[in-house]
Amino acid sequence: MSDFEELKNDWKSVNISNTEMSQNPDSLLEKLKKLNKKILFSNLLTSILFAPTFIVLGWLWSAYDSGTPLFYGSLLSMGILLLITLVILWYRVLFWKTPELNKNVTSFARIMIKKLSYYKWITSMYMPVYLILLASILFVYFRVVLKGASFWFSFWAYTLTFCWVLIVGFISMMKKVKKNKKEIDPVLQDLRQIKEML
Repeated sequence: MSDFEELKNDWKSVNISNTEMSQNPDSLLEKLKKLNKKILFSNLLTSILFAPTFIVLGWLWSAYDSGTPLFYGSLLSMGILLLITLVILWYRVLFWKTPELNKNVTSFARIMIKKLSYYKWITSMYMPVYLILLASILFVYFRVVLKGASFWFSFWAYTLTFCWVLIVGFISMMKKVKKNKKEIDPVLQDLRQIKEML
C-alpha cells in the first residue's frame, strides 16, 4: 500500500467532531459557519426590504382601475422577478439539508462546493441579468405612468432611476465579485482538496 493510500485511509477513519473544529477560529468549518450567518442576515434583510415593495405593487395594482395591459404587465413582471430573486437567495443557505461533517465528510464537501459555486454564480451571472431585467421593467412602467408628464420630469425620472439601478447596481456587483475571490475562492479550494483526498 502506498503512502498516499495510507493517508486516504487515515483521513477516512478520522471522526471529526464539530467541537474540535470550532475551537480553531480559522478552521474550514468555522469559515463556513461565519459565511452562513452572513448569508442568513443578508437574506433576512433583503426579504424585509422586499416586503414594502410587494405591498406597493399590490396597492398600485388595486388603486388604478384604468391601467393598461403594459401597466399591469410591468407590475406583475416586477413581482415575479423579486419573488424569483428571493427564492434564489434563500437557496444559497449553506447549512440547509446538508449532511453533518462528522458523519459524511465526502458528501459534506461535495454539497458545500456546489453551494459555494452557486453563491458565486448568483453574483457573477444572475445579478447582471437581474439588473438588466429590473431596468427593462422600470422602463416599461415609466413609459405608461409618465406618458403625460413634462419632458424634464420624465428625463430626471428616467435618469435618476437608471443611474441608480445600473451604475450603483453594477458597482456593488463588481465589489461583491472581488470580495468573493478573497473570501469564497480559498474555502472552495480547501474543500476541493479535501474531496480529492477522499
